[in-house]
Order: sequence, then C-alpha cells, then structure tokens
Amino acid sequence: MQQFKTLLLREWLQQRHSWLNIGFGVPLSAWGIFYLFSLKFGLAMPSIDSLLDVARFGLQMQTTLIGVIAIVGVLINTPGLPYRDQDDKSLAFWRSLPINDAKAVAAPLLMNAILLPLMTISIAAILGTVLSAPLWLSTGQSSDYLAMGLILLKILSYATLGLLWLLPLVLLLALSNSLLRRWGILLMLFLVYALNNVTMNILNQAPISEQISTSFTQIASLMLPFGGGWQQIGWLDMLRDTLSWHFLQAQIWTLGLFAALVWQRKRGVTA
Repeated sequence: MQQFKTLLLREWLQQRHSWLNIGFGVPLSAWGIFYLFSLKFGLAMPSIDSLLDVARFGLQMQTTLIGVIAIVGVLINTPGLPYRDQDDKSLAFWRSLPINDAKAVAAPLLMNAILLPLMTISIAAILGTVLSAPLWLSTGQSSDYLAMGLILLKILSYATLGLLWLLPLVLLLALSNSLLRRWGILLMLFLVYALNNVTMNILNQAPISEQISTSFTQIASLMLPFGGGWQQIGWLDMLRDTLSWHFLQAQIWTLGLFAALVWQRKRGVTA
C-alpha cells in the first residue's frame, strides 16, 4: 500500500499545478465576469424567475465549461502516460525499481484519469457554490439552501460517473499509443470501425458503435449539463444507469484494457 501511495504522490507532485489552476481559475473568472455583467445589465434573463434560478444557471454554465476542460485534459494527458518515462529518459530508472507492474500502471491512470479531474470539478463546484451565495442566501429560505446543496452533491456524483464512463476510451487510446506510438491511435480507430462493420454485416448488430454511442451520451448528460443534466436526472435514474448492462460492459472493457497495459509493462516496453 505504501508503494502505491508513493506512486500516487509522484503523479500529484507532477500534475497538480495545472489542475489546481483550472479548479480555482475558472469559477473565479466566470463568476467575476457574471457579476460584472449583472452590475451593468441587471439580472433579467429568459426563463429566470428568482435569484436561486440565476445561481443554478451560473453553476450550470460553469459545470459545463469545467466538464469540457476535464474531458479534454484527460484525453490529451492520459494516453501519453505509457511512454512518458521513455520520452524523459527516466525509463531505465523506473524499470530498475521493484515496483509491482499492476500498481505502476494503476497509479498514474487513477490519478490522471479520475482523481485529479474529479478534484478540479469538486473545487470548481464548491467554489462556484460559495461565489453564488449572494444570490441564493438572500432568499433566506431553507429550501433554497437545501436545493443548492443537492445541486452540489449531484455535480460531484455525476462527475464521478462521467469519468468512469470515459475510462474505457482513455485506456483504449493509452493502449494504442503504447503499442504503436503516434500511429497507434489512428490504427486503433480504424480497427474499431472495421470490427463494427464486420459485426454489423455478419450479426446484423453493431455492439461497438452502440456501446460508444451510449458512453458518449452518458458522459454528455453527466458532465456537460448545459441542457439540464443534473437538474433533470434524478437519483433513481443515476442508479439505473449505473447498474445498466452498458455501464457493466464499459467496466469490463476497462479491466481488459488495463490488463493489456500491464502486459505491455511486463514486456519492458513502458514504465
């Protein structure tokens, strides 16, 4: 366990600054601009009936922006992890250490694909709730306070699920990069397309494209709630989606792709 904590600490020390800057910078900038516009033009907006609705609308836009940044950050940063230590000439050092292969692969993936983006979303959500307090605290109604608390809890819960739905795609890109470097991602996309066409023509089904479509739909509804996402999706709906066959398939893919990345490390190709 101590070894795994040390590996996580390594990722934290290397990656924390950019994620922390996003977590604090986006809500401070967004709400600063929001209040400046409010002072100049007022709070009259379409479909806005109360200050609580204004706060919800601001949090909704902020969450969408943070969600986009988190998804892009994970997709850009995580697939390059298998060859990171080869590119910075530290591969021989890390390969010389008595580190369990599964832990060596799991720690950077967990930190960069789940923990750091979730930390950023959490910081932004909490800070956004605090910065919006002048709007919803002014009502003096306990029901409004409860509503904002539930919104915050929904944002954090749905962000966690959204990152789990994203994980198979991230691991697929990481594996393709570990196998064939820069050409790997392109060839992997072509292979997925070809396999989907084969299953469609032979079995008259398209399980790959159906799974990908479901995953992206879930990611969009959970992490990009500009259309209403966390306000319209209830807790029972979230539980139903979590226990769905598509979500189980996504996690099976995650385990299989993770095993393949561990196998790559055992071959001595990646750190």
